[in-house]
Amino acid sequence: MSLKTRAGWSPEKHHWVKTPPGPPSGPPLSVQVSPKSSTEMEVKWSEPQKWKRNGVIVGYSVVYTEMNDQSNVKVKNVTDTSKLEVVLQSLKMFTYYEIRVRAIGEAGVGPLSNPVVERTDQDGK
Repeated sequence: MSLKTRAGWSPEKHHWVKTPPGPPSGPPLSVQVSPKSSTEMEVKWSEPQKWKRNGVIVGYSVVYTEMNDQSNVKVKNVTDTSKLEVVLQSLKMFTYYEIRVRAIGEAGVGPLSNPVVERTDQDGK
């Protein structure tokens, strides 16, 4: 910023303004889902793009539902931000699930990732 007077322009001065953090504006990236058994699936993801984090990420939510029962939404929260994976347990055997992940910032939750649809394995018996 500088001012103009009759004598000319003043020396420039920089003004830094710190804005408060906001909720993440981008979803986690590269969501991958793989069945581990007939009742478990492993979900992995990458952090949101750096400029879309809008502050410190304090956790993640994995939102999942059976494809044939969209009214029964379940959420698994991950508070250890060094772990970008989780195992969903107690799932139904040989069932398709829709899975999404969202980042949680100090100022709120971000958008959900694109859905990934995967099926649990059949029972080994």
